[in-house]
Amino acid sequence: MKLNKQITLFSLLFIFIVGLSNYDNILFSYKRSVHSDNLKNSLIKSTYKLNKSERKKISLPPNQYQEKMWELSMNPITGKTEIDNLFETQYEMNKSRDQSVKSFSVPGESEEMKWVSRGPNNVGGRTKGLMFDPNDENDETVFAGGVSGGLFKNSNISDGNTSEWIHIKGIPENIPVSSIVYDPNDLKTFYVGTGESYTGAEALGNGLWKSTDAGETWANVFGGKSKTETVYRSEGNYVKVTNNDNLGPYTYIGAAFGPSLTSDPIVANLIMADDNDTSNGGTEGATGTKMDACQGLINGTQISGNIAFIERGVCAFVDKVKNAQNAGAVAVIVVNRNDGSRTDYTSAPFTMGGSDSSINIPSVMISGNVATQLKNAINSGT
Repeated sequence: MKLNKQITLFSLLFIFIVGLSNYDNILFSYKRSVHSDNLKNSLIKSTYKLNKSERKKISLPPNQYQEKMWELSMNPITGKTEIDNLFETQYEMNKSRDQSVKSFSVPGESEEMKWVSRGPNNVGGRTKGLMFDPNDENDETVFAGGVSGGLFKNSNISDGNTSEWIHIKGIPENIPVSSIVYDPNDLKTFYVGTGESYTGAEALGNGLWKSTDAGETWANVFGGKSKTETVYRSEGNYVKVTNNDNLGPYTYIGAAFGPSLTSDPIVANLIMADDNDTSNGGTEGATGTKMDACQGLINGTQISGNIAFIERGVCAFVDKVKNAQNAGAVAVIVVNRNDGSRTDYTSAPFTMGGSDSSINIPSVMISGNVATQLKNAINSGT
């Protein structure tokens, strides 16, 4: 008798468990059926087949984005988008994820996924260009550049303890890097796009730069240089007098022609140009001087291998620099006027305009306020 009762009780319990399982299946099937009917009978279905012109007439977006979002966010039973419940569900899901699903955190979202500085630490600026060197089979070499600071390379990027970013030479030191790419047809050809060169900022762009040897050397190949653009200027770049602590340093502005200066300093004697001609009046109403290099230089022996110091004078800047280059100068410093010859001029440096593709030495301008100071120092043997 007791055995029969136990068997009966077990049978009832088994039926109850099976019934619960079937109930879940039935409820799920019912919900799917209701949701399917809601999708079929949705009022937004009437707009699905409209073309772009028809949708525009009734102020709808050109595609079915809104309709699709409605379907994805509707309550499957009521067939409506219940905004309050939707936001509550999103909140609960995010809360649950924060508490228990740390593996799905995105970088910077939690302590476990925090960002760690990898350098470089000596310059500022947001990183805007990043490229893995396609020639490195181990994927260890990375080029990076930002809105200021220039271009950098790290040859051991997988080492979490390294911050050894090398400042790339041959490209302006404080140039803003907007993009870095390589030529898929020639993996050793890289391009660096820089930012605007016509603003008054300290980190100025200078057109498109190209390397044909996987980033070892660089050259400006397009844009960034015109008569009105300040090509390269930074408070960290200056002319320095190395053997007289009482002189300088003097800030400069690079010319719109010829190569730009790089992070490698040009160290040489500063020699005053002498063209032995003061008769060149020009069109600006200023008086020519022996130091304006408007004619061929007669002191080429002293200029050769050194830096030519040239007064602004009256002739074209490209002519001055070309005469110094022909005399063997390795660079040119032009000092602006400060003689009161024109009331509409200031002594501050500016971008020297002009175009001459044969000029292959860098040239810069410094303020006319220091002209007498430097000339006196040179004449006294500095």
